[in-house]
Amino acid sequence: MIDIEKVIDLLDYLKETKPIDANNPVQVYRFNGGVSSKVIQVSFQNNSFVIKQSLSKLRVKDDWFLDIRRIITERKCLEVYNKIVPDYVPRILHYDDQNKA
Repeated sequence: MIDIEKVIDLLDYLKETKPIDANNPVQVYRFNGGVSSKVIQVSFQNNSFVIKQSLSKLRVKDDWFLDIRRIITERKCLEVYNKIVPDYVPRILHYDDQNKA
């Protein structure tokens, strides 16, 4: 499974799956403070998007483990909410259930 916090691996993945054009420069920003997920912003030209990936172990002092498949449920919910109130819910551009991203 890809680790989206490894920038080189992430960029290779994005070029391969085509959410970004391999010829255009991009900037990657990691949001700090995520407890249950990794969250990355990818910016290019006049556009940007966010990539989110579930963690199996929460980033807390104690050992708290979760099912990483919860990101699939979150995506499905966002797809439904986006149909109901598209101006208020992000549109899903790409998802990869195998990589939980």
